[in-house]
Amino acid sequence: MKNDEEYMRWSVRGLRTKYFPKNRIGHGFLVISPWIDVLLLLLFLVMLNKLIVLQPGVVINLQESSFGDATSGGFEVVVMSVKGIKDNVTEDLVFYDDVRFKIENETPRNDLMESFKERIEQTGNSNLVIYADQAVSHGTIINIINLAKQAGVANVNMATHPL
Repeated sequence: MKNDEEYMRWSVRGLRTKYFPKNRIGHGFLVISPWIDVLLLLLFLVMLNKLIVLQPGVVINLQESSFGDATSGGFEVVVMSVKGIKDNVTEDLVFYDDVRFKIENETPRNDLMESFKERIEQTGNSNLVIYADQAVSHGTIINIINLAKQAGVANVNMATHPL
């Protein structure tokens, strides 16, 4: 019986025993250390978020230039040159407001000009920025500039990559 009483006293005492450090610094550090780990992990994930997530898109090789004058804001046109799969003929594609326009035909040219007019009426901003790939023909860019001027665009700028 004595062993049973001694066992009960030992088990109860063991259950109620907690760790009490002798100084406050040790006690505070033990309480906050899991939170520090969580914060460091969150900081690590936020910093790597831009490296992990890929943004979909097309790479456009802009022409390099040493000057940097431009208009503030405006609507944007992206022009890129694409080589055909079947016949290796290169065609220039114009993208504006997520719509593709083929400048060679009359109907898409008129549609692009109407889109320019609508944007000017909606926003009141008459600045156009053209992001053109290096392989785009000069004639395509001139056609876009002429359409923009006919639509009422005041300033046309070519986007470049700084040196």
